[in-house]
Amino acid sequence: MTSEQSNTAILKELGERFKQQRAARNIDQATLAFESGVAQRTLSRLENGHATSFEAVIKVMRALDLLDRLDLMLPASDISPVQIVKHKQSKPRRRARTAANTEGKADWQGFAQPVAFDDAGEA
Repeated sequence: MTSEQSNTAILKELGERFKQQRAARNIDQATLAFESGVAQRTLSRLENGHATSFEAVIKVMRALDLLDRLDLMLPASDISPVQIVKHKQSKPRRRARTAANTEGKADWQGFAQPVAFDDAGEA
């Protein structure tokens, strides 16, 4: 799979891989659906490249003993949450323009036309 593929193409490829994994274990759809706890229709949709919930994908992966492959898909980060916060704080803050740093630049003069409010709504 590549980043140039459409989402639909990736779903079809993943569905085909699920189907191959099921066939390699000599399990029919009804059995895998029962063992994974998903409806057979959901499993069929997954194998045919249609969108399903991520929870259904996890259930099927668990039933096929493939959960360890999720680590390959999204490895754990070695950066702690504290380090992330420190990194964000180390970036210099950008300030809004003030009169001191806008010399020579035209100041905003507001809207071109004045706005009149109607007093008809008051009781």
